[in-house]
Amino acid sequence: MMSEMKFALKHPKQALVYALLGDTEYRHMRWSRSCLTAKDSALPFSLHASKATDIHEHLVTLFMLTVELNLRTVVELGTRGGESTVALLMAVKEIGGKVFSYDVDECSEAKHVIKQYGLEEYWEFTRGDDLFAKWNSPIDHLFIDTTHTYEQTSKELQRYEPFVRSGGIVTMHDSVSFPEVKQAVQDYSRLRRDIKLYEYLNNNGLFVLFKK
Repeated sequence: MMSEMKFALKHPKQALVYALLGDTEYRHMRWSRSCLTAKDSALPFSLHASKATDIHEHLVTLFMLTVELNLRTVVELGTRGGESTVALLMAVKEIGGKVFSYDVDECSEAKHVIKQYGLEEYWEFTRGDDLFAKWNSPIDHLFIDTTHTYEQTSKELQRYEPFVRSGGIVTMHDSVSFPEVKQAVQDYSRLRRDIKLYEYLNNNGLFVLFKK
């Protein structure tokens, strides 16, 4: 309490902002500002990854895992605005791979951003329900971020995870903000000795499943 009062006396403007916003919003604002000004990163998508979104804290992880594990064939279920898509595309560009994305919407914003980055040649987009897609090839990296229901998540895992090769991974966003996603993943992997599960708790949560 004393340290907080001393800080308020020394920084009255910041203390006023804190009082107006509250603890949660103030911390978010402070963190977002420090993130958005981090322009000296060596990563090619530093500006893209620093834009405060519901997934931006995980973009470097998606990029790093794809590049370092040489995951050339990436299947993305759920594209939306293209935040994760750009990170995955920049990764496969470095290692000579391709991203295959599925979404029920047209994803015009994502297409525009990807064109701006000049990444179209590494991307194949299919509009439609991914559960009915004609996919029958090995997958190195499966990324899932769709409806977040237990039923859909379970069916997507059942449909695509068997194609993930040994040494490949499955990543899934929103494991914290959508408990049904967490439950579906835990139920699916519970008796699987060939799957090792990790979870990031920040930025709505991210599951990483390593397949032995």
